[in-house]
Amino acid sequence: MLDRLDPEIFFLRAEGRCTMGHKNKLLVRHSSLEVHKNMFSQTKVQDWNSLSEGTVAATTLNIFKTRPDKQ
Repeated sequence: MLDRLDPEIFFLRAEGRCTMGHKNKLLVRHSSLEVHKNMFSQTKVQDWNSLSEGTVAATTLNIFKTRPDKQ
């Protein structure tokens, strides 16, 4: 069931925008509701966007975990 979820429901890609760093940046959705500001999908966007191109381009989860800029 989880493999059929559409990631676009939770995350918006920053396609077509001038982005520094890697090409898979995500947009931060702004909301006036406190519950949305504390959702996992919103709190981790900043962490994802701060990763280097090499970390984001990792071909396996184990390689991703061993990258130095991962905290």
